[in-house]
Amino acid sequence: MPTDAELRVAQAQLVGWLEGLFHGIQAALAAQQMANQQLAARLQLRELPPGTVIAPGVVIGEDGEPKRTPPVRQAQAAKADSHGPGQYL
Repeated sequence: MPTDAELRVAQAQLVGWLEGLFHGIQAALAAQQMANQQLAARLQLRELPPGTVIAPGVVIGEDGEPKRTPPVRQAQAAKADSHGPGQYL
């Protein structure tokens, strides 16, 4: 049976690990938000090069305007997804 001191050490380690996890999540969210703001600013200024994908099914056209792309067929989608697992965060 663990002593009180051992339990306090284990609790402190768990709290530290959780704080690190939450800090990492906050940092990732802040970085993603900054990237989205930069993308929105560039889109507003029409600085994105033609062919840039700004959302699923939406690309920047030759005139700098967002354009919808035709839907991808299932065979093409399956081929595109065969590269392996994606990013989990």
